[in-house]
Amino acid sequence: MFLFLRWRYIAAACNSEVCLFSRDGNLIWSYRGAAEVDGELHDVFIYSPSIFSDGEYIAALGVIKIKNRAIIYFFDKNSNLLWENKTVCANSLHISLNGEYIIATGKGICFL
Repeated sequence: MFLFLRWRYIAAACNSEVCLFSRDGNLIWSYRGAAEVDGELHDVFIYSPSIFSDGEYIAALGVIKIKNRAIIYFFDKNSNLLWENKTVCANSLHISLNGEYIIATGKGICFL
């Protein structure tokens, strides 16, 4: 399990899901990733969540199993999926200190 703790929420990757916990450890929501590639639905292994310093937004990086492609999910704190981005460049995910940028690194750098 990978945890990212900021302020009053904890973003975690648990059992291939993005999980948001309250600071006292209660599960608020979870999301199991899946992605369509070439007309087929594939499971996504989530491994790198990150949370904005104000706790309002969560970004998570995952790998589309079988296809070996990355996908980035972006949620609000209420579990609404705001967008997703399939990419080949990412193997780690970071949020800038001011919260204006999501940076994916791997085979280069992608600013989202």
